[in-house]
Amino acid sequence: MRITDRMAAERLLQDILEAGRRRLEIHRQMSSGRKLELPSDDPAGVFSALGFRSALRETTRFRENNDDARGWLEAAESSLSQATDLLHRVRELAVQGASDTLSPQARQALAQEVRQLRAELISIGNATFGGRYLFGGRKTTSPPYDPGGNYAGESGPGASLVREIGPGVYLEVTLPGDQIFGAAGSGGPIQTLQDLADALEADDRAGINAALGTLDGDIENLLQKRTVLGARLERVGMNGQKLLETEILFKDLLSRLEDADMAEVAVRFATEDAAYRQVLAAAGQMLRVTLLDFLRAGGTFLFYTIFNFAFVTSVVSLSTKRPWWSRLRAAFRVQAVQLITLAILAILLAILHSMSPGYMVLGLLPLFVVQISLREQTRLREQTRSAFEKLAQSINARDPYTGEHSEEVAKYAVKLAQALNLPEEQIERIDAAARIHDLGKVSVPDAILLKPGPLTPEEWEVMKRHPVVGAELIAELAIYKGVAEIIRHEHEHWDGTGYPDGLKGEEIPLGARIIAVADVWHALLSDRPYRKAYSKEEARKIMQDMAGKVLDPKLVELFLRIVE
Repeated sequence: MRITDRMAAERLLQDILEAGRRRLEIHRQMSSGRKLELPSDDPAGVFSALGFRSALRETTRFRENNDDARGWLEAAESSLSQATDLLHRVRELAVQGASDTLSPQARQALAQEVRQLRAELISIGNATFGGRYLFGGRKTTSPPYDPGGNYAGESGPGASLVREIGPGVYLEVTLPGDQIFGAAGSGGPIQTLQDLADALEADDRAGINAALGTLDGDIENLLQKRTVLGARLERVGMNGQKLLETEILFKDLLSRLEDADMAEVAVRFATEDAAYRQVLAAAGQMLRVTLLDFLRAGGTFLFYTIFNFAFVTSVVSLSTKRPWWSRLRAAFRVQAVQLITLAILAILLAILHSMSPGYMVLGLLPLFVVQISLREQTRLREQTRSAFEKLAQSINARDPYTGEHSEEVAKYAVKLAQALNLPEEQIERIDAAARIHDLGKVSVPDAILLKPGPLTPEEWEVMKRHPVVGAELIAELAIYKGVAEIIRHEHEHWDGTGYPDGLKGEEIPLGARIIAVADVWHALLSDRPYRKAYSKEEARKIMQDMAGKVLDPKLVELFLRIVE
């Protein structure tokens, strides 16, 4: 078989392109330490990684709740241990006071000590953990006992503070104080110590003996409560170990999916780099290129690129009514890799032309590959963006009252951003964030999301996590660069009372403040499970009331002028 110059040049070009592609891919893995950077790297792997990350976040949240529960229970057990020692000391004093040989003056002294111990018991009943009161039930911000021993905490069924330590698994981490210490005038150790002190002062041996009998029952009850706490501590200990093992498992699975084996990658890179250098060396021997060829190729490519981008950008700018310069910058940013590849191809075409004009046909295949690459990259970016927007729409569709919510919020947000004369790139990020601002609600159960009545504190904690989940889902996607922080902070309030980070004023990203205004406006004009839509005048009044508290007052003022 005869090997012609054309066949050799064609094979050479193929080898250069293939060796460069392999080297670039391995270098990317080597520099980032990750196998998965874009959905196109491995769509199935990226989907699995998203699932593992969601499960890992849930497991981490449950482990943190479990650790918090352990802290509450250990603090309560420590306090009850002190109370047990205190009651045993009181019993010793009661036994002394019941003795026939003790004088009234000695009993008076014992009464004083009992009263001091009663005050100490009330202090134990007001013990805290992390600045929150242990024995007030769900009322953790105010002392459950006043100095007289009267109980002001919650009592009865459902009074205990709970923590979710697993999917649908809730554990009571506190015991109401009236079940342990009682209260003045209603039984329990606090009242027993009061009765004992009164009997000692009155030199009433019958009363002392009666208080002694009651005290034994109080000690028995206290030991039973400590047994309950001990069982719960044992449970959170085993659960914490299980959650830790699960968390380690998910991290290991994620590492296997996403992280590159650096030793293997280093060996592959050395091999591919040597191959690439060999190909270039062979090209240097086969092709004799002059400086004029490079200048001709560079000038041709520069002219074509400027003319093509200027023409296409002008058409797009006129059709979308967006600034020409910002459209041009966006096009260069998206297609930078293809442009560099086209520059290399232009030089190679000049080289082939210098060899023989007929060899120019060899450049058609690389040009076709670049065109396919550009088209596929654009299609992949659009499909990825569309997938997340449809996911956000499906979340809205779960609630019949907010079916078109995200699209309408995006329209309002873009109008407000344009009124502020923001750069085109920033407006595009705000538009993208508005369309998927409720993406994190994928983690909120329907029982909470569609609940017609007010949410419980535990349900509200689950709901408040959705901005964080939404931001984390898109944080590592290049097409959503700068969008994640907008989604995370969309529910922050101007006065700092929002969530998840309690930012206030201009600490909140501008894009998040803009979407918050648009979100509130559309929500007020929409029917909800718990109310009908407001009229525009009513919505305007509510927005003005929220300005300076929940919303940016300047943005509210501008927005209300826009929607007039």
